[in-house]
Amino acid sequence: MKLAWGALLLAAGCATLSARALVAQPTDLDPGAQLPLAEQHTVAKLDPTNPRRLFVLDTAFPAAEAAKTYVLDGASGAIEGMFNQAYWPNFAVSPDGSELYAVDSYWEKHTRGKRSDYIVVRDARTLEVKADVPLPEGRLLVVSKKYDFDVTPDGRYGLTYNLAPSTEVTVTDLKERKPAGSVSIAGCGLVYAQGPNRFSSLCSDGAVLTASFDASGTNLTSSTKKVDGVFDAGNDPAFEHSAWDKKDGKLYLLTYRGKTGYTPSPESAAVWQAWFDGMGDTLVELGQPVRDTTRLGNCASDTTALGGYSIIEAHSLDAAIEIASGCPHLGYDGGVELGVLGFADPS
Repeated sequence: MKLAWGALLLAAGCATLSARALVAQPTDLDPGAQLPLAEQHTVAKLDPTNPRRLFVLDTAFPAAEAAKTYVLDGASGAIEGMFNQAYWPNFAVSPDGSELYAVDSYWEKHTRGKRSDYIVVRDARTLEVKADVPLPEGRLLVVSKKYDFDVTPDGRYGLTYNLAPSTEVTVTDLKERKPAGSVSIAGCGLVYAQGPNRFSSLCSDGAVLTASFDASGTNLTSSTKKVDGVFDAGNDPAFEHSAWDKKDGKLYLLTYRGKTGYTPSPESAAVWQAWFDGMGDTLVELGQPVRDTTRLGNCASDTTALGGYSIIEAHSLDAAIEIASGCPHLGYDGGVELGVLGFADPS
């Protein structure tokens, strides 16, 4: 045992001496025995943001203060990069793909003490921080939701949902890197950016509130318009995570009409799944089948009933029609109704 301990101590001593020798960089060693002291680091750049790139926000639940966002190649699934975020963060990409926005909250003593909220601006190719833009009024802290933060289609303003003490939206000038002011949306929530200076929010009474703002002066000014009865807040399954083409300002809504008495089977379910799979990235929301239906207005048929809906993204009405032409209901004497969704300008 003594011999074994001696060998162990000798090995430890050699390791220590070797470390010291490297630090001292001796000049009396044979050139072949010398090792480079400094590691060689390279900094890679991501390719410019493209439609196939995915950003996956990992909230690290329940360790919510250790969140991170992964950058993935949507074609191969490969991880291209990653950066850390803070407690229950939000995330968005600039319309031109050049910047990434992380909405983070920090405490000076990890989970207590003074709190600070920021929009952290990162370069989309290097992932390096370009600016920390403060949110003086804070932000609503809740589990990460897509529409707690949004960016206007022109990329000028960041819109942060807040509760201080009533609901409001904080407008941040992303170009000037400074807060511009807030817009009150009492009784409403979430942020859906629609134009260079306009957004909408869903309201607890089933209305949709649309706000316009002007941040060009010293103080932000705003006006709001509320449209009542958009949905039944008590009974309608309104989905807050909607999606739409900000560039064109349109979504395409497909609703299905099935033949009266139509009953799905395992075989028909496989056909439906194949159709959805074939849509690829154009399928924004799968939707749900309709079990109980009612009719409003003239449905123009006594042999079909509303069977469900899906939301897809398409570049034109013709492209949406081409996708809809594969609907399995067309093979069962049913049909498809297609409509274009958009928001009316409150002005």
